[in-house]
Amino acid sequence: MHSYGGRSVALSDLPHAGRAAATPPKDASNQFISSLIVDSDLRIRSFTAGAREALRIIDLDAGTPVTQLATPFIESSLIPEIHSVLRTGVPLRRRIRISDSNALYELQILPFESGTPERTTVAILFQDVTQRVALEEPVARLAAIVESSDDAIVSKDLDGVIMTWNAGAERIFGYSAAEAIGRHISLIIPKDRLQEEAAIIRQLRAGQRVDHFETVRIRKSGSPIHVSLSISPIHDQSGAIIGASKIARDISQHKAAEEHQRILLAELDHRVKNMLAVVVSLATQTIASSTTLEDFGPAFEGRIQALSRAHRLLSDARWKGSTIDALVNQVVLPFCRDRSQCSSGTAGALLPARVALSLALVLHELATNAAKYGALSTASGKVSISWTTELLGTSRVLRCEWAESAGPAVSPPTRAGFGTTLIQRCIEYEFRGKVRLDYQPGGLRCSLEMFWPIESGENLS
Repeated sequence: MHSYGGRSVALSDLPHAGRAAATPPKDASNQFISSLIVDSDLRIRSFTAGAREALRIIDLDAGTPVTQLATPFIESSLIPEIHSVLRTGVPLRRRIRISDSNALYELQILPFESGTPERTTVAILFQDVTQRVALEEPVARLAAIVESSDDAIVSKDLDGVIMTWNAGAERIFGYSAAEAIGRHISLIIPKDRLQEEAAIIRQLRAGQRVDHFETVRIRKSGSPIHVSLSISPIHDQSGAIIGASKIARDISQHKAAEEHQRILLAELDHRVKNMLAVVVSLATQTIASSTTLEDFGPAFEGRIQALSRAHRLLSDARWKGSTIDALVNQVVLPFCRDRSQCSSGTAGALLPARVALSLALVLHELATNAAKYGALSTASGKVSISWTTELLGTSRVLRCEWAESAGPAVSPPTRAGFGTTLIQRCIEYEFRGKVRLDYQPGGLRCSLEMFWPIESGENLS
């Protein structure tokens, strides 16, 4: 008695040549098996009714060597395999494609007890697996796709118990298949979203469609993860819904990008509104301090250009801020005949964007005044700019010194112009700072302090 496909094959199932079996042997899937008994001389000893049709043999072929049969099943390579099974007793299995019908057969060679101590016979079993393989191949391909998917693909029954869990689910949620299968799907659902699962189950039981949606789930670590969910019902052979398959795609990066875009748009809106307010204020104050249109035009244009240069500088730095020396290069140097007229410190502190914009306006006013009346109005004049920054409690403080020399004699103005007003407004009101203007005969000296709260990620060391 021999086992094949989980079922024992008895000698009574393999009748003598010329006599078909009343009940041919079957495999575990209840499919009939064609079988042929061959002795050590390769002569046919017996065969089943299935073999008669599959091998195209007749009763008169009993005793005939299998090598003389006109059948595509018996290949030259099969002969040494038969001898190997006779010699070792180790079964062999292979598949044969029949060219004229394109049918696929599984062939198995088994040692067969003939009632003597020697191994003198083998059983050659043929089974048509064409249909089975045709069904298995797409299933295997689908299983390979599911297992290799980056998305989490999970199936559950209508009670919410997890039945399958692919590698993508393990990567996204952190649980292995052994940890997840058999547990309730609420394993990965936040408590405040359990109603989603209840609604899904109700819709599935009612045979209703579950639309794609975005939600939040929980990793094994306890951290939340944004996912996009697609849910499809699982049917049994009768068409009844017995569960659901879920595809969860990690959209955390997408959500982070959306949030980043929202913040950028809000920041852009804020900056545009602030800049328009600054432009309106500059226009209003310049008009108030100008006696003619000819006075207004150059003054207003210069201030707008200073803002524009500062904006370009900050934009190139992705609005992370600017150093003072970069502001000096953009705002002050255009008023100098050459680089030797202006000396300043090294790169130093990186100022936040809003501090840099205000300081750019202050430097522009000082440079404009120096070009009209002070050190930059002559070839011999010099301007020196120095600064320090330090931490003061929860704030940063910038101390900056503007010193003119070798220019024309300076005397205090009889009235405060718009430039002085702008400097005081930027420093004293916006940054709780101090401004001191000292009109010495040898040149103007301006000392200023600016204070602002420490911002996230700011580094002024």
